[in-house]
Amino acid sequence: MGQQRAWQATGKGGRGFGHVFFAEFSHSDDDELRVITGGVGHVKFWALNGRLFNARMGLFGKVGKRQTMLCGTAIAAARFVSGGVSGHLYVWKGRWLEKTLRAHQRCVNSVHHTAGGLVTGGKDGFVKLWSTQLAHLKTFDLSEATVPPLLRGVRSVCASLDVTGSEVIKIAAVTAGSEVYEISRESGSMMLLQEGHFSGQLWGLAAHPTDGDIFATAGDDHSIRVWSVSLGVMLRKAYVDGTCRALGWSPDGRLLLIGMGGSIGCERTRKDGTFLIFDVYNMEILYEGRDSRSWIRACCFSPDGKTFAVASTDNKIYIYDSKSYGLKAKAQKHNSPLVALDFSEDSNYVQSASEDNELLYHSVGDGLPFTVQAQLKHIKWSQYTCPFGWPVQGAWPPVAEENAATLTSLHRSHDRTLLVTADDAGNVKLFRYPTLSKQAGYKLVSGHVGGISCVRFTADDAHIVSIGKGDRAIFVWKVDEAADGLPP
Repeated sequence: MGQQRAWQATGKGGRGFGHVFFAEFSHSDDDELRVITGGVGHVKFWALNGRLFNARMGLFGKVGKRQTMLCGTAIAAARFVSGGVSGHLYVWKGRWLEKTLRAHQRCVNSVHHTAGGLVTGGKDGFVKLWSTQLAHLKTFDLSEATVPPLLRGVRSVCASLDVTGSEVIKIAAVTAGSEVYEISRESGSMMLLQEGHFSGQLWGLAAHPTDGDIFATAGDDHSIRVWSVSLGVMLRKAYVDGTCRALGWSPDGRLLLIGMGGSIGCERTRKDGTFLIFDVYNMEILYEGRDSRSWIRACCFSPDGKTFAVASTDNKIYIYDSKSYGLKAKAQKHNSPLVALDFSEDSNYVQSASEDNELLYHSVGDGLPFTVQAQLKHIKWSQYTCPFGWPVQGAWPPVAEENAATLTSLHRSHDRTLLVTADDAGNVKLFRYPTLSKQAGYKLVSGHVGGISCVRFTADDAHIVSIGKGDRAIFVWKVDEAADGLPP
């Protein structure tokens, strides 16, 4: 690594004006490296002075109104363009504002400079192409795309050049709705390449029970999405009228059980405690029910398909008949919100875990608990997602380990040989199953920013899917190479 540099704001120009939205490298007339930052009410020009970077404020003068700057890019030596909340481009020469250009009707969220010109993206849903002299060349309206964006505001843009490196031929644009479009300069066509969850948090994940290529997700953005592992794309989506944080497939793969409610700030929502029976093929709601008034954390169908259950943050499990959708029983022994739920292979029992680290067992028929847990020691579970229990005790770090990440989700492979876990530090770990020792070996991978809300094996155990709670990212991990290196 190179020498570390210290950052120091000097003189009156160094005082802060609030949040910083961008930082870009640039060069001065004498080819000295500079860093330019911008944000609430300011643009700052940082110059290297010995081992320090000293900041000087950009001078707006009477050329343009001081405003919040959201993005910026260097376009030549000592020349810089920043995008403001008013929709204007501010063109800087040195640290002096040289001129302004009206670029968008709403704020400029992104600018990208290449040898072929400048590309801008605005909250108004337009992408614009400019020459290297900042003359307007073309405008693209994303609302005219064959598949228009859900939220048309453009958050990021990037350009691709021809073989000569002198002309922009394609533009990539990302919207506020997490859609990625590829725009052709020549034809103006706008092709949707990818899309994803776009607001709040992402909690709901379920792998198809028989097709190893399919899984589904559900999030705070009110969307249910079905994905293909092999294609790496979303196949279908639907929107419901509330946040969704739990998913479970029916054994035949035709239905999704959706648990609704929940919010980032823990405020109550009008759909807390609601569950939906969802037809995956037609992407439509078949039934909506509600017996709880607290959001649903976990849900699943029984292996025989005759029963389904939802685990609520009101400390209760609600057990329903799959044909009539009527409530059969309630399990009420837990003392804190539920986090996970599993059916036995014979569909007669459920095991459940709660936030107070309690693992309990209940009868599906009447919801009554088993006070002598040894009665169920020979019961086999159709899946294992509860983070407690004899076969997963080694997945938790030793108590003496300081600053250890907290386990947030786990899943046993369908062939019962592997166990995958996820934690609040963004780590995914693969163990042998059962995992009994605190010294058990594992393979670790990471990629998420922040905690992981759920992790699951696909039906064929060939892949693992993990979803980030805060980054809303979906990662698909290949199992075979990692499993080969695990200790016996």
